[in-house]
Amino acid sequence: MKTKLSLYSIIICYLLFAEGYAQSGWLNNFELAQSAAKANNKLILVDFWATWCGPCKRMDMEVWSTADAQKIKQNFIPLKIDIDAEKAIAAQYNIRSIPNLILMDYNGKVIHSYVGYSSKTDLMSFIENIPADASALNEKLLKDLDKQDLTMNQAKDIALAYQDLSKAVKYFALQQSFLQESEKYLKKASKKASNETELNEIELWSSLNSVIKGKSKKVIATLTEEKSKYENTANEVLLNFVLLCAYKEIGDKASYDTTLASLKSKPEGERFAKLVDK
Repeated sequence: MKTKLSLYSIIICYLLFAEGYAQSGWLNNFELAQSAAKANNKLILVDFWATWCGPCKRMDMEVWSTADAQKIKQNFIPLKIDIDAEKAIAAQYNIRSIPNLILMDYNGKVIHSYVGYSSKTDLMSFIENIPADASALNEKLLKDLDKQDLTMNQAKDIALAYQDLSKAVKYFALQQSFLQESEKYLKKASKKASNETELNEIELWSSLNSVIKGKSKKVIATLTEEKSKYENTANEVLLNFVLLCAYKEIGDKASYDTTLASLKSKPEGERFAKLVDK
């Protein structure tokens, strides 16, 4: 299996060079960019532009032509779409103003939009935070074609893949976009839950999203009040894991140490405890 994937990646890379990069390292073929993103476990960053767009030219000159940006572009599949030449694609993504950067998965699903160009500093901060490895998400997206009826576990797995992507992101708007996608799939998962235990599990994963958003005190208050519905169930370890993350975020060492001890005393607890430091 690894040999086939490696061979496929080599073929894709060859096609990238054979097709030719547009404008200093950008692809200009949407389908090719999708194939490259899937083969190389990357997200796609699409720059919608036009030859008459002044801010687009300024962005090219001040950002995309720099050595730093060229290096960062290795973290994603860069794609330029001329809205005059590719009107159908521009219409599909409802592009009304440019420059307009859209971060998407290999299926073409929009994750985050960056409209306009204000400063080099802000744009660099955004693109520096685009995760270089989208393998966990891509693996789960094989099951999510938006035309399929996802199971609870499939929807949950996609939600957790987006959640994991958000954890290392320091650019606030992008982090919120990842968490928003995570919440969408958690809602899909909750609709497929067949019992209270499954519903409670989804609630706890959603609480972890709130912790990542900086709402740890509210999460602690809520989970402390509702603790009884999680204790002595299959969700007790997850409860302690979420609380552990929340206590770490607010710097409550005493509560952190107590919760950590409780977590490690349970089966699977050690594995979850290690995730807190990731």
